[in-house]
Amino acid sequence: NKGQSHWVLSLDGQVDVEIRYRGYSKARAKKTMRTFEAATGWLLGDWGRHRKLNGDCKVRHLTIYDLSETQINDRDLMDFGKWDTWSFKRISGLYDTTVTSSNHGTMFLTAARQDDPDGLGRRSRIRVIAHETAHYWQDRSCRMSPVKKAEKMAKEFGRVFHLR
Repeated sequence: NKGQSHWVLSLDGQVDVEIRYRGYSKARAKKTMRTFEAATGWLLGDWGRHRKLNGDCKVRHLTIYDLSETQINDRDLMDFGKWDTWSFKRISGLYDTTVTSSNHGTMFLTAARQDDPDGLGRRSRIRVIAHETAHYWQDRSCRMSPVKKAEKMAKEFGRVFHLR
């Protein structure tokens, strides 16, 4: 229970995101939420404006899970993942809408190195959170296809955001 948190992030008093975190600690939850919030602000602001990610076509609540590197790459545990489209490589993050109800998105993240010896360093974790945050907003604004284009944009955003 110590690694569970709940927030409602309000953007400009118009768009609300209800977020639940399940992971290692309340301190990690706060850091994860701060990164999600900063990435969201940048993504829906100047960086994402011409990419049309600021329109809501559906409401998605979000649950964020911090998993060990072993858990997130366990094909049996994460059997809903599209492993064949990722060339069966190991992953660091995943955004999914199939494991819960229709108005819910789920973000799976590799834990921070402080929580898992095989976890991500600070900058890599920020990049992954930003990347998966981009997928959340792509989904919420109905811009998840074509998949290759959505993935390219999320990769670019994660790379640029973690360097800012």
